[in-house]
Amino acid sequence: MSSYEWNDAPPTTLQRIFVGVYVAILLAAFANNYFEWRLLGGHGKQFSAIWAIVGVIMFVRFIPGVRRAE
Repeated sequence: MSSYEWNDAPPTTLQRIFVGVYVAILLAAFANNYFEWRLLGGHGKQFSAIWAIVGVIMFVRFIPGVRRAE
């Protein structure tokens, strides 16, 4: 199994909390759509899609800071 290194520094506690909150909201949004809870009215699919796009943007922003260790 390979290991990974961070270019500058590993994620801070605040960044880890932010990602945890993001993932919790993402799972709730997808569960809302899948189980048809209608917590967001008729906008569950749109909210899930927008929240997933936000995640992709965050991923593209932070992934260059990680590299595989030799």
